[in-house]
Amino acid sequence: MKKFLSAIMIFGMLLAIFTACGDDATKQNDVVDEVAEERDFEDTTFVFMSNWVNQFFAIEGFSDIGDHQLTRYKELKEKYNFNIKFVTEGEPQTRVTRAVASGTDIPDIVDTEAAKGYTMKKAGLLVPYEEISTINLKDEKWGVPNFIIYGRFDDLTYGTYPYLWLDCPHFAGIVMFNNELIKKLGLENPYELQENKVWTWDKFEQVLTNATITEAENPVIGMGVIGKNDLVKTAIFSNNGQLVKQDGNGVYSYALDQPEAIEGMDFIQRLVNNKIIKEISLPDFTKDKSVYLFSETWQGTVMSETAEKEGRPIYTMNDFGFLPFPNGPKALESTTGAYVHKTRRLNFVIDSSEHSNDDIGFMMDKMFSPLGAENPITWKERGLDLIFHHIEGYNNYLDMVNKVSYDYSVQLTSTYAKLDAALSNVYAAKKAPSELIEAVKTIAIGEIDRELNNVAE
Repeated sequence: MKKFLSAIMIFGMLLAIFTACGDDATKQNDVVDEVAEERDFEDTTFVFMSNWVNQFFAIEGFSDIGDHQLTRYKELKEKYNFNIKFVTEGEPQTRVTRAVASGTDIPDIVDTEAAKGYTMKKAGLLVPYEEISTINLKDEKWGVPNFIIYGRFDDLTYGTYPYLWLDCPHFAGIVMFNNELIKKLGLENPYELQENKVWTWDKFEQVLTNATITEAENPVIGMGVIGKNDLVKTAIFSNNGQLVKQDGNGVYSYALDQPEAIEGMDFIQRLVNNKIIKEISLPDFTKDKSVYLFSETWQGTVMSETAEKEGRPIYTMNDFGFLPFPNGPKALESTTGAYVHKTRRLNFVIDSSEHSNDDIGFMMDKMFSPLGAENPITWKERGLDLIFHHIEGYNNYLDMVNKVSYDYSVQLTSTYAKLDAALSNVYAAKKAPSELIEAVKTIAIGEIDRELNNVAE
């Protein structure tokens, strides 16, 4: 059915081109665009599946983003005569597998975690976006290349993220700081350290030492930690280390035993042993329990003034900043400790649905355009007003989202079953990193060959 519908659509587009007036290529493209814009889907219903009820169609009044989504849908429904059915019951991956097997109720788009998308791709259930002519992956709204790498399998893009919506993309491995507490304690301004190019591991250790106050009625820790395993991985990435590396011939290999990675783990153990970092909660950070906070980006954006309206926790803080984790001695210009992982959610297109790939792509292209009212804006435009307190923090965020690293947790599920325990023990600082990660090496090498190098067992 899909091939038949696609053939009809292609024939129609070719006919429009060859019957266009004049030889001017621009005019021909304008004709094709005009035909596309005037499409009538004749009350077609697309099916969007997710186990998160507010991911696509938020309940009215739940959030400003959700309300913009609803407005967008009503406008497109009237203009193009299509409907969207939103299905939330059950786990998406299981539902898709059963639907395809039975040939009924097959969804067009599935919103789910990257790791589950990878499983569906291996089962032959997904369409790569490169095969959807109505979607232009060069448009930044689908995500900058580094950020959506966790939706790329075998060099094709299977998952995209609504990058230009009002909510900013989230990733792991940032450092926030309480600017009011820094001023109160007379500490160095971290943005100035960045500007002077001394935001390094050694300087950071000194900064955290100076910020830690133990002998006081209200003790303060240098840096609170939300996600100790994330912190260890961030330190590895920040020193140009990798969990997996790729050589010039495209062959992947195990890299946790390389000097860059070992130095990153050693650095975290030093901070732990010096008692200048410890695990805390986000409310602790907002109550001046720590000067710095290591976390994922969403921990910072919930402190925006829109958080309460959007139904998320709100923690009152008048002045906080965003920083990258400082780079280590082996870092390159392109190095960042920030990274994305398997629990990030993406939109996957199902290969067996009754609608053509290009029809699905057309609908997605319209639905996932920048949201807003009369003058659509994105999180980039509203970031400085509603999320970031300083231009420096805003620029840091943009730099990280464009450089963000990838931890291969989507493909290496068996490896991570063991690696998570090893990283936790690295943070506990009870054994040397080289000893802790040795237990992971054998299983990692085997899985890297199977999943990344496509070596048959």
